[in-house]
Amino acid sequence: QLQGMENLQKYMEAAYESGYTKYCKKEENYEKIVYEYYSKYDGSETAGERLKNEMPWEYTIDGITYNLYDGPENIGYEPYIKAVCNYLDKNYEYTLSPGKLENGRDFLEQFMERKKGYCTYFATIATEMFRIYGIPARYVEGYYVKPQAADLIDYYKNNTITVEVKDDNAHAWTEI
Repeated sequence: QLQGMENLQKYMEAAYESGYTKYCKKEENYEKIVYEYYSKYDGSETAGERLKNEMPWEYTIDGITYNLYDGPENIGYEPYIKAVCNYLDKNYEYTLSPGKLENGRDFLEQFMERKKGYCTYFATIATEMFRIYGIPARYVEGYYVKPQAADLIDYYKNNTITVEVKDDNAHAWTEI
């Protein structure tokens, strides 16, 4: 019986190791795809050059000044996140009425000229800034479900429920 338990343990360890190894290989492949597709600026050259020139390349946190040319692999993500948030906060205005965009013109260029917009504008520019910094970033749209609705989902998880999500719950953000 003891021998059977030892064999079962060896089998389980081998299965775990095999599964873990497969997971690691898949994660490694996924990371390559993310860096290949989400690390490159993909807007117009004009907007990209203008953004590179306007965005901060130095940022100070708690008295320590970071050279953002050093790259996230050397100084971590925090200085970049704070630099992007601070830059947008100081240079752009959040409004639900930014005015009509001109057809045929680059979205980002227009936002950079007007300096006002809502979540989709801010998520677009933040995504592109992170990519220029060399940080993989994705633009994402979705809906915010209020906590009360989430509580209902938990409460009724075994039953069918309906949660009303209105247009004003729509949001856009940047994932890094």
